[in-house]
Amino acid sequence: MNAQLTPVEIQELQQLLANDTPAQQALTTLQHHNGNLETSFDALWQEKVGKTDYSQGKKSLLQLTLDEIRAEICGDDGLRGKIKEYTNNPIRFS
Repeated sequence: MNAQLTPVEIQELQQLLANDTPAQQALTTLQHHNGNLETSFDALWQEKVGKTDYSQGKKSLLQLTLDEIRAEICGDDGLRGKIKEYTNNPIRFS
């Protein structure tokens, strides 16, 4: 994953969120990291809670978070399992 905002997109967001100080700080971080969302996310996280070692194959916090969300939504015990259970027995959920 290499999500990135263009300078124009960042500038549009700065104008849209002109009165939102935390948003402006985050957008400044995005500018500093050339719009790279993953790097900016990690920098903001470290600024807020300090340096952390995630040690799972050198993945970023953002990637670890996305992996956990994906597993929860797509895993058999997550949303997929609940949809399957509902599909098999919709009356139970009425």
